[in-house]
Amino acid sequence: MHFAVVVLSLLFFVPVYSGPFRPADPGAAHSDEVEFYASVIAAAARAEKICEGYRTNTTVLAGVRAKMAIRVEDRPEVSRQAQRFERKVSAQIEQIGVTSWCGAILSIFGPNGSIVPGLLELRDRRRP
Repeated sequence: MHFAVVVLSLLFFVPVYSGPFRPADPGAAHSDEVEFYASVIAAAARAEKICEGYRTNTTVLAGVRAKMAIRVEDRPEVSRQAQRFERKVSAQIEQIGVTSWCGAILSIFGPNGSIVPGLLELRDRRRP
């Protein structure tokens, strides 16, 4: 049940991502792309801290940024949106617990994730 709550809330706030190599939807508003990118950053940053053994794949994150056409001038809005999503993530974790949240986030951003596969990857034990 907790898993469904996290996935449904993330899907409500995060437009479905179709993969790093398809062009951005020309009908999507840029504000939606900024919001999506900010939510990805917030979730990945928290997952790195609390989901043991995982880290953000910066190559995949760069692909998301390119696909969403995030520009330098978007930085203030990305930052504002990311802070908003960080508060939502904190509330989710408080509600369902770390283990359930990590399971849910890995199902959408992990190696076989349904929204951005490979955004969160297993940490290489040889690298910090």
